[in-house]
Amino acid sequence: MHMEVKHISFEELKKLLGKTLITQDERFLIDSYVTIPLTEYCNDLRSHEIEKVRYLEEKNIYRYLNTCCIILGLYGQDTLSLTLTTYPISVLYQELKNQYHGRELEKNIIFILTKALLALKEKNSSQILKPHFEGEMPQKFMSFRNQTANEWFDDFVNSKLVILSTIYEKSSFEETKAHLFASIAYQLNRNNPAKYHLNADIPLNDALKNILMLFIKKEGGDSSIIYSKSGEILSKIL
Repeated sequence: MHMEVKHISFEELKKLLGKTLITQDERFLIDSYVTIPLTEYCNDLRSHEIEKVRYLEEKNIYRYLNTCCIILGLYGQDTLSLTLTTYPISVLYQELKNQYHGRELEKNIIFILTKALLALKEKNSSQILKPHFEGEMPQKFMSFRNQTANEWFDDFVNSKLVILSTIYEKSSFEETKAHLFASIAYQLNRNNPAKYHLNADIPLNDALKNILMLFIKKEGGDSSIIYSKSGEILSKIL
């Protein structure tokens, strides 16, 4: 049996993110906020192109999830330290350290360095904070779908990172980690409910976890990351 999901609106999201502190119950609501799927953002797809576009969409959502896991230290301190000392991330990291301190520095590292890592495509790129969409969209005459996909991914990453970094600032590391995973599961369910359905016969948290495990395994990742015991590394290495 599939669960009916109620997603909060953008207006509700803004109110919650505007609070001084974000409680766990409020974070549960924020988790359910979803952005528009690429198949709807690119509104001239033919029916036989939808699966190809969903495949590319999921590849890029996984890139976002994987990059957040690196920056939050979920793969461990060595992986994060290596990332922060590799050019051009090392230059941005130093600039951030010169401008910000404490929690504000950590929040900006999450927002800016995640974007920078997702923008790494070619050396000397002038668009160092413009996440790029990987993959070739199905082509159609006079329809600039690769450009549309890049715009969608930029919007997706910005929206998700504003929320993630705000939860980090106004809640705890554990709540941030839980939000990252739950929000991606909700998004996958919104984008492709037939493939990533929420099972109504089990607790919601388990249903979301099942979606995420299926997704990470399909993308060739290590689903044990969901159970990462990694503590708050970011504050320790700065």
